[in-house]
Amino acid sequence: IELLNKRSKYVSIYYIEIYFEIDNFYFEVDLDVIDADILTAFVEQFYFGLLRLPDEIVLPCTIPDMEKLSDWLSETNGHGVKIAEATDTRTTELVEMANKNAHRALRKMLILGESEEEIVHECVKELKEVLNLSQAPMHIEGFDIANIQGTDPTGSCVVFMNGEPYNKRYRMFKVRVKETPDDYAMMREVVYRRYYGVLERGHSLPDLILIDGGKGQLNVATDALKELGLEYVPIAAVAKREERIFMRNNMEGVVLNYGSDGLRLIQNIRDEAHRFAQKYHHKLREKRFSGSILEEAPGIGQKRRKALLDAFGSFEGVKNATIDDISAVEGMSKASAEGLRKWLDEEHLS
Repeated sequence: IELLNKRSKYVSIYYIEIYFEIDNFYFEVDLDVIDADILTAFVEQFYFGLLRLPDEIVLPCTIPDMEKLSDWLSETNGHGVKIAEATDTRTTELVEMANKNAHRALRKMLILGESEEEIVHECVKELKEVLNLSQAPMHIEGFDIANIQGTDPTGSCVVFMNGEPYNKRYRMFKVRVKETPDDYAMMREVVYRRYYGVLERGHSLPDLILIDGGKGQLNVATDALKELGLEYVPIAAVAKREERIFMRNNMEGVVLNYGSDGLRLIQNIRDEAHRFAQKYHHKLREKRFSGSILEEAPGIGQKRRKALLDAFGSFEGVKNATIDDISAVEGMSKASAEGLRKWLDEEHLS
């Protein structure tokens, strides 16, 4: 916890799982709030609703009602969750590691200024006002779908922090939904898979989700969030033609001023999500045409791939082959043929 000025404190929480950094979290709180109360509020808010909780939460100090809070998390999660102050060598080292990394992350952020107004980019502040958000969307995630008539459908999730792309958090998805081409079903699947994974791993949720599309895409993405209990996360969709931004509480849409910082940020996120989805889509197409995608199947290496392509002439030939046809190929057994056929069906490549 760092004291920055006479008006506020910033808090950076460094979350560790098996000695790996998972995330940093920033808060602004009143100056007279004590550290123990800040940590209590954080534990209650951060861990509530996560699909997977740690067995142990180590804190630098004792917090109020620590035992009750531990019992509550244990009950809601279905297994024991211990909350304790660091006392022995192992837990003290963990807390010290968290403290050093939080300090480093906070100082890096503060290079931009000494107040929230100076730290947050103008484009982010504009979106907060125009979209009527409760807080500045420092963490925005953008989604797009790429496919050609339902073949090799892919989805992308790009991450922007304080108005800038954060590439190492980008994620790509090979769409599994079978009723292709169906852009709505694809978008719903990708949004659901993204935030199911976020909850399972205990990562931070975005301040704003941005969907490429119109009201239909917004509705299916909202349904995916509701299924995960995340209906409170702000979400918007941007329609290409008018650059109109739709939100759950504003289906008429908002049009940002042409050339404004906020509009440029929205466009940058949308274009980056499109670029990333297309890049993965083209990669899958190339692998499919070359047949190298077969090596992603369990039990299929270079030798078996070559034998299959030689036998059936192309990847399309392999896709249309029966289990008996595949098992007749040199080097393939009945079990490996069944495994390949199952993989082709499950990956919707057939």
